[in-house]
Amino acid sequence: MGVVCATPIAAINYLFRTPFHPDLILMDEAGRMSETELIVLIALFKGPWMAVGDKSQLGPYVRTDHAAGNADQSKNPYIQMSWRSTLERYSLASVSEAPELRFNFRAHGNLGDLPRTIIDGGRMATPRTNFCRWSPSVDAFHCFLRQIHPGIQERDTRLMVHFPGSWMRKSASQSCVNQTHVKWALSQVKLVLTSPTLTSISGDRACDVLVLPYYKEQPKMYQAQLLKMLETGDLNRDQFDRVKVSTLDSAQGAQADLCIVDLVRTDDPGFIGDVKRQCLTITRSVQAELILAGPGLFIGMEKNPRQAARAEILERLYNAILDVNGVVAIDTCQTCETPNPGHTNDKCPETDESVTYLPCNATPTCSSVGAVVRVGTAPAWDHWAYQCVNACGSCGGGDHETVDCPKQACQSCHKRGHHMKDCAGFSTCTLCGEIGHFRNACPNKNPEKTKAIADHIASQGFRHRGTGGGDGSGSGYNARRK
Repeated sequence: MGVVCATPIAAINYLFRTPFHPDLILMDEAGRMSETELIVLIALFKGPWMAVGDKSQLGPYVRTDHAAGNADQSKNPYIQMSWRSTLERYSLASVSEAPELRFNFRAHGNLGDLPRTIIDGGRMATPRTNFCRWSPSVDAFHCFLRQIHPGIQERDTRLMVHFPGSWMRKSASQSCVNQTHVKWALSQVKLVLTSPTLTSISGDRACDVLVLPYYKEQPKMYQAQLLKMLETGDLNRDQFDRVKVSTLDSAQGAQADLCIVDLVRTDDPGFIGDVKRQCLTITRSVQAELILAGPGLFIGMEKNPRQAARAEILERLYNAILDVNGVVAIDTCQTCETPNPGHTNDKCPETDESVTYLPCNATPTCSSVGAVVRVGTAPAWDHWAYQCVNACGSCGGGDHETVDCPKQACQSCHKRGHHMKDCAGFSTCTLCGEIGHFRNACPNKNPEKTKAIADHIASQGFRHRGTGGGDGSGSGYNARRK
């Protein structure tokens, strides 16, 4: 008797399925399998079959088509069906004998309460005694979070941290990045990895950390900074090996004692406003969790029905954590993008009067002025190689910029031969949802959004850390982008 592991596509190969006659077919991660992947295994093998997975997490991958000109971003008439796995459809059919696993064995402390309330409708339980749920290591993580937010409730081990004054921007490859989140998150990673009191649940090893950023360029910034911390001695090799960085979409099945979830965005939900992604977001942690997000993800989205639907789950998540006093605001300098900077925006040492501009050496082909260094200190380049305007973020070539890359497809219609700015096809605004213009030229911009966020922050009476917002009111959202 033995076990053979294979992907569905490999298992249907003629040379594999002809001589191989299994006694049991176990289809794991069935929540991510499309109907065709599942059915072909049932058709080609005699069974019995067992499909195992979580219908609440990420579903089958379906490629979007921005030129479709509709809310589904697809010309496929069966797109709604394609988004749902057979496992999810089976569950939605209310089959009475469908078995469900309703125990969360990963989460300790009260980490299981939020996904049970937001995602599972109160059905999933944490089958542990109070002593097992609240081991000494969990209490140690609570004490660590209390240093970040003294107002956190007793024994709570989840915090949502937002940064009034921070801003999301686009990299050369048009992915989203947020330097403030990277700086603050890695400062906390260093404290966790160097702390002798933060251990695994069993207490027999040091704790590990999983950083889960949305968007593909944000992990590169984390990894570059972690390598720098290793080279400078801020982390030793053992500590460096205990922190992992992964995009959320590739983290299904992953877990760590502390998870830092970086939503990156600051002013609209984008694709992160998806209930299945948020289910994955809040179920990776074993002992403690930090979520980097703020009210800008959902405030002011009422005018755009599509964005409002995406913002709903983020608002529910935010309010659920706010209800247990688990939200803390950390002011940020909008100039140097530093959390808890110790100075106001107008007195930032990195203003134009106090920096020297030097030629960028991020890539061999770059010789333009664009890197800055504080007067009297060693050079500190303000962009990475993949952000260099003279290095193509699409093909890596050094003789042209990303916007002029001949190999880059239009991001509106996904066809080659022209760029998005010259696209004659459908252009859908991600701010208002209307067709005919892009976000940067949207005539329906909401000028009251920044004020609404500031009013929300003031009305909640958050405990602010630092003075980066100028007056400490936290009203710095998107001020720099204006």
